[in-house]
Amino acid sequence: MTIVDGWRVLEEHGLLALKSTAAIPLVNFVWGEISNDNLALVKAFYGNCDFYWVLTKSQKESLDEVSYQHFHTSEEFPEMIMDISSSQRRMDASPEVRVAKVLKPDELQLWTETAIATFGFAENDFKEFFYPLIDIANCIPLLLYYKEKPAATAMIYCGSPVAGIYAMSTKPEFRRLGLGKAIVNECLAIAKESNLNYAVLYASKDGQQLYEGMGFEISQVLYEYSFVAMSN
Repeated sequence: MTIVDGWRVLEEHGLLALKSTAAIPLVNFVWGEISNDNLALVKAFYGNCDFYWVLTKSQKESLDEVSYQHFHTSEEFPEMIMDISSSQRRMDASPEVRVAKVLKPDELQLWTETAIATFGFAENDFKEFFYPLIDIANCIPLLLYYKEKPAATAMIYCGSPVAGIYAMSTKPEFRRLGLGKAIVNECLAIAKESNLNYAVLYASKDGQQLYEGMGFEISQVLYEYSFVAMSN
């Protein structure tokens, strides 16, 4: 177990569990097979906190009834990947759209305020979760302006062989204007500039059609099971 600037990481028996003090639904995630021994390890790691266990299709199918009884109904979401090695140059966006890398503290604050308008998280909790990913993991936050008004966000990680795209949001009043596509295209351009050949993201049901239209394909379907500590 390692302590990293407020985050706790559990890596044992093929498990990966992350814990942050931020009180938002994006934290306390576990990857790996569910077994009685693994469940005991994870429960001890989180203490009296809810957590979410992400399973692949094969891991889900191997769940026994005893393990299943500890969890609430799962949600499924696709992991989508795109081969950007042969893609053409970035598409020109509308002149009303501008996407900028967030470099200054005031820009980061504006990025935060834009994202939480969609996510609905408390500002301090949002910062506690995302800022270490920017400061320590070198994720790059992007802010999209529509008619010079902050409208959408994304974040890209280029520190592994496959670029990861996260924190995608569009403020409600700016939806259905093609802004999601514009900011993802900028993420893909950054990944290509970093000599990466693939980009991956996790899609909501609403976003899946958009990403498929851009060339993303489903690489696998993941299943999220929730564990509510107070009910056990």
